[in-house]
Amino acid sequence: MTDSNELEIKFQKCLNDFFNKVYRQWYIYNYLFSSKENVNILNRYENKIIMNLFQTATSDSIILGIQRIIDKTQSDDKENLTLHYFKQKLLTNTQKKVFGIKIKDIEIKFEKYKEYRHKKLGHHDLEYNKCILLNEDIEEIVKLIIEILNEFIKVFDFNKNKMLDFKGGIILGYKEGKDIVRDFIRDIDFLIKKSTSAKAEDL
Repeated sequence: MTDSNELEIKFQKCLNDFFNKVYRQWYIYNYLFSSKENVNILNRYENKIIMNLFQTATSDSIILGIQRIIDKTQSDDKENLTLHYFKQKLLTNTQKKVFGIKIKDIEIKFEKYKEYRHKKLGHHDLEYNKCILLNEDIEEIVKLIIEILNEFIKVFDFNKNKMLDFKGGIILGYKEGKDIVRDFIRDIDFLIKKSTSAKAEDL
């Protein structure tokens, strides 16, 4: 039986991994690509390959991060810190059943991304030609994962200051994530206008 301190340390590792590799990236991705105004500006940028690479790489990273946190507890004789791992540490069968249903709901919603992760990101399936970017359903999946993580904090009586706020801003350095995106879009817009002006002078 894992003692409470050791369990909380493991949970913190899982929480940090989810925050850094899923939630923070999704937050920036969402602000960048869910706004029509932002997308219009990015589409005007001549070096589209950079934007396409960034969007695809970030989308793939988020998909991998979500798959990691909903993976089974054991793989290749190694213990994975996943939602299933902490579900198994619950004290009552009722709790395990309730959390099991919630995790299953996430797995069902994530099914199409799981196939993409397995056949395209994890392996090179020659017959699999799909290219999947994040859809609006990822927001619901991220929200459900946060709800479960926060419920684990309550059930196990972990430090409640570690609870995530889905609607809260992500602080990167000294700025909120949305402000960093705003500055980035402004810089791209400036480069577009500068490039257009330089070409006009060459004519």
